[in-house]
Amino acid sequence: MAWLAVIGPELDIENEQKAITVGRAMRELAPDASPVMVGDRKHDIAAAHEHNIPAIGVLWGIGSEEELLTAGAIALAQTATELATLLAPSR
Repeated sequence: MAWLAVIGPELDIENEQKAITVGRAMRELAPDASPVMVGDRKHDIAAAHEHNIPAIGVLWGIGSEEELLTAGAIALAQTATELATLLAPSR
């Protein structure tokens, strides 16, 4: 089991549903991990919610701030540095 998983859709499956991809990532993680989805579209946020995990929206992709917040992102990051700060364990 991993503490960090970067998982994408299976290459041999055309248009794999995001929730399926997130489910595969969840199986890769250690049982006591605290997963967070990072995505740039409402579909990413919705897939995270299907698995009861929080999602952070990133603003350097396709989705807008309004789209991500409306979908239920818990936070937004303008830059990779901001994302790293949001993902850093609290002390």
